[in-house]
Amino acid sequence: MFKFSEVVTNLYLRCTLAGLSVDESSEIFNLNINCFEELFEWLPIADLFTLRQTCKHMKHVVDYFIRRNYPSIQIGYKKIALFTSDLKEFHRLDLITLKAIREIFFWTEELTLDEIDSVKCILPQIERLFIGWPTEGEFYGAFLQHCTNIKFLSMSKKYSPNVENEWLLQQYPMLEQFVVNDFDVDGPEYGWQVPELQIFFQQNPKLRIFSTTLHFLRENQQYFLDTNITLDRLEIQGHGQNLEPTCDLLNTLYGQGFFKQLHLYLMVFTVYDLNQTGSLRGLEKLYLANRCLDDKDEIILPKLESLKEIGFNYGNNEDKLESVAMNLTNIERVYFEKATLNDVLHFVRHSRWVTLIHVGEFIQFGGAENEDRTIDLDAINEYRKALVGATKVTIHVNEAIFLRTKYTRTTKLDMVELKRTEAYNWEHLTF
Repeated sequence: MFKFSEVVTNLYLRCTLAGLSVDESSEIFNLNINCFEELFEWLPIADLFTLRQTCKHMKHVVDYFIRRNYPSIQIGYKKIALFTSDLKEFHRLDLITLKAIREIFFWTEELTLDEIDSVKCILPQIERLFIGWPTEGEFYGAFLQHCTNIKFLSMSKKYSPNVENEWLLQQYPMLEQFVVNDFDVDGPEYGWQVPELQIFFQQNPKLRIFSTTLHFLRENQQYFLDTNITLDRLEIQGHGQNLEPTCDLLNTLYGQGFFKQLHLYLMVFTVYDLNQTGSLRGLEKLYLANRCLDDKDEIILPKLESLKEIGFNYGNNEDKLESVAMNLTNIERVYFEKATLNDVLHFVRHSRWVTLIHVGEFIQFGGAENEDRTIDLDAINEYRKALVGATKVTIHVNEAIFLRTKYTRTTKLDMVELKRTEAYNWEHLTF
């Protein structure tokens, strides 16, 4: 296969031998950005990252291309996980790396207050924070008060008695999304009620997204009912068995204006539970993380007219999704972790408003993905044209399939286009 990284290395060596920096060899930069973008589309992303290391000018060109075309790729955005065992490594980081850190996974139970104080220098720049539910009474004073730029805050912990929740009484001026994960623990002995939540919502009116479990929502329903803020989105994840009472609660919250959009992630569910989703108001996204308990292969959904996105986190081994595609008349986005080509074609042929389809991995009826597979876009384009009033659909696939297809045929037709998965930021609630 053609290796663009070898061409880049050759360019760098030739310029060095000629006594020039790559910046001084500037004829290539006479090309406009459209030419670069056309060339870059033929390259693996790994080669693009090699290319951006050749000179400052090329770095800016590649960075612009990636930011414009591949929003799921973070450039210059670093993550770090901090446990007690990591602190020595943390203190060896250079200043440039420290300044680039924007996301932390931090488990407070494994760190003393002195250890928390030792990382305080980077906290004001942190935008995304994943953390175990605090057990220290001084947690806010020692840690969260320094996170002045926090936009995303995720707390995860099973129920523990006598937990201090004073940090919930504070303001977080930049906070946009708050995630509470109690691992969807069931049973009355896990009655985890957090009355401070009501004050938290009042203190942080800029909060746009709240994400939690079905269990936590039910246990604290009165605090949600008593608040007067309006969220753009409520995200709920958990075991969907006996979903009917929760549907009634969600509809009440929607009616009083607590949220505008509902995203529901079901881990365990039955056909009856799926049928209950038909009553949910504001349901715009439904994500099915496992197979239905009643039937190992088939999914039966009601007509969900408000649904805009559906996701499947498993592969189907039989042709079972045609009725789903026919029922979801207003669906716009479909996410498959694994799928057969037939799964994709059902939505191409029946869902006229669908514009985006993601396939993490293609599977066949008898086994794993064919490594030499390419996508026959001409055939898919004909199916799409046959659907009266259909929109153009973009199918996102892994880079290997995208490049193999691009090397042999066009990836852009009038009713269908093929792109890499990185071309769209598919955001899912993950605990």
